[in-house]
Amino acid sequence: MEKYKPLVYAVGGELLEIYKDYADNKELFATMAKVKKNQFDAYVEIWFTPEQAMTFLLNDMTNIKNNVSKVVSSVGKGKSKKE
Repeated sequence: MEKYKPLVYAVGGELLEIYKDYADNKELFATMAKVKKNQFDAYVEIWFTPEQAMTFLLNDMTNIKNNVSKVVSSVGKGKSKKE
């Protein structure tokens, strides 16, 4: 294990730097926010109330979260079966 420690720390450090770049990317988050705002505006433009539009957006985000959780869970189960 000691032999691989420098490599693991180097890779971990690089991954952290990538994550920091991602976190500092204001353009990316501004674009993501514009997408959500455009979705909201589209719902309101076709006569949904702002509350209904927000409910649709929150429901979409919840469904995405649940689907990701299912995938992660099934991947974890598949790994333990192989081990």
